[in-house]
Amino acid sequence: MSSSSLIRPGLTTAILGQLPAIKLRLRKKVPLLTFREVRRARIPLYEAFASELYESGHVNGAFLMLQLIEFEHDHVPRTSQQTIEDRRLKNSKNLLNFLFKALREAESYKIAQNYEAEVEHLLMIARSFLDDSQKRWISRQFFLIVLDRCADCRLCELQIGALMRYHYGMFLLEEKKLDEAIEQLELARDLSTGQVWKLEKDQDFGSPLMINEIQHQLYLVYSKMCERFKKTDPDRYELYLRLSHKAAVECEMSFRIN
Repeated sequence: MSSSSLIRPGLTTAILGQLPAIKLRLRKKVPLLTFREVRRARIPLYEAFASELYESGHVNGAFLMLQLIEFEHDHVPRTSQQTIEDRRLKNSKNLLNFLFKALREAESYKIAQNYEAEVEHLLMIARSFLDDSQKRWISRQFFLIVLDRCADCRLCELQIGALMRYHYGMFLLEEKKLDEAIEQLELARDLSTGQVWKLEKDQDFGSPLMINEIQHQLYLVYSKMCERFKKTDPDRYELYLRLSHKAAVECEMSFRIN
């Protein structure tokens, strides 16, 4: 068969006056991509998200996302399990999408000088990773950020400051860091005592229930400290024994009042 006998639709089909219709049909088949979609497809997603945050004025969020990626690379050991590696922050589209939106919203509150809302949102991010054993390191980083922001914005003595201390203390307790947990829970108790905080939407408890819960957790951690020092340090054993009894009594009194 000679080349002259081949059917060549592009040359033999009459297209005069049909170009607009042809372009429309082709456009329907090929999606219209934005610049951001093209960039997300061409470079690593975390770099694209960081660029978008930076370009939209959320500079702190952009650098924080990159710092989290770097922290995981330097401090979270790699494994031979592909499913775990696929969920590393730099590889997980779901995690990156969540952080991209959450960091953008948190910094938007900061830009608007609504610092309490900013801290509440950062605390939400910290708590979002508590049930994920492979990502609890993210929770710790955000708890530390919340601590700094509370101090910078003078929110430590407000309700959000007490809630932050409580949730961070519970995190440390689960991590078996009892001394640090006691420090945070005692601060949360002291900040809550005598306050009248109403239970707001999306909060776990107001001040009365919060104090009772803190006293209960302090009783448990004081009891663990008693076990730690029972045979090694009689003085500290007696100290934590007295503290555990006091926490138990105050927890019971608070329960009866409420």
